[in-house]
Amino acid sequence: MLKIRYLKDTGLLTDWEDDPSHFEDLQARAGVAEDVATLDIPKPEADDYEYYIFSDGNLTPSGKEPPPESEPERDLATEIDEMKAELKQAGIM
Repeated sequence: MLKIRYLKDTGLLTDWEDDPSHFEDLQARAGVAEDVATLDIPKPEADDYEYYIFSDGNLTPSGKEPPPESEPERDLATEIDEMKAELKQAGIM
């Protein structure tokens, strides 16, 4: 089961919850043209709800591309040490 909150005019999701014990916490926000729906489907394999649209009782991908995965952080101190060692081995340092 999946409970979703979505914008009425576009169907874009604004939140989702797949834990039934928290379904009651997910409500349409005051002052926002939103609605909620409970679907008999598992939560999609996605990191974020904003990549889906609710339309005609179904979730469909929105077409929005997720951000590219960031590259792992570099250990610059180690890279510098390795370069120094290579320069020493080449007789430059």
